[in-house]
Amino acid sequence: MYPNQPPVALPTAPPARPWYRKKRVLIPAGLLALVVAIGSLGSTENGTATAASAPTSTAAPASSAPTTASITTTSRAPSAEEVAAQAEADRVATAQSVAAEASAAAQAAADAEAAAQASAAAEAKAAADAEAAAQASAAAEAERVANEGTVSQQNARKKASSYLEFTAFSRSGLVEQLSFEGFDAEDAEWGVAHLDVDYDEQAALKGKSYLEFSSFSRSGLIEQLEFEGFTSEQAAYGATQNGL
Repeated sequence: MYPNQPPVALPTAPPARPWYRKKRVLIPAGLLALVVAIGSLGSTENGTATAASAPTSTAAPASSAPTTASITTTSRAPSAEEVAAQAEADRVATAQSVAAEASAAAQAAADAEAAAQASAAAEAKAAADAEAAAQASAAAEAERVANEGTVSQQNARKKASSYLEFTAFSRSGLVEQLSFEGFDAEDAEWGVAHLDVDYDEQAALKGKSYLEFSSFSRSGLIEQLEFEGFTSEQAAYGATQNGL
């Protein structure tokens, strides 16, 4: 304590209030606390409800697939009728598949057989065509050789042609003349056969040559021409052509 300093008065506690005054203060405070508590509870409930009602970004759509729990709940064992129906359906499907495979195999076999037959027919036709072509070629060669003849045959043909340039001959008379010249019978026949000769005209020329040196009746001239080897028809033609 400093000297001459007046003493400091200490605060005194307020006088105690009667009990009824304290109750008036306590009752509003309790009510306020109750209101605050109810408001907090309401706010909490509202927030929970809002959070539950508001959709989140990770929530699954309503049309999503059923959960395992729902599948497990709704699944059931098939009945005997369903098992039998499924077995029958499987049997029918298997039978149809086997039948389709058998039909396809049969069709493939038929196609292969048809192809083999067509190939065999084509080969047979080709062989027949080749054989026919070979025969035709051989025939053509034989005809060429026959037409050309041997050297002796060609000489016989040339000799017969030269005879016809000077006098008329029947066919048989020309063959005899070639034989007289020393050609064998086959060469003489070949030479005469390969000449282009009108023997009716030869009979007329021969009859004319006879009439130039002697007189003949029709029958006499025909007889003479037949003696030369002309046929009756050729001799008659020759006589007629000479006015008899």
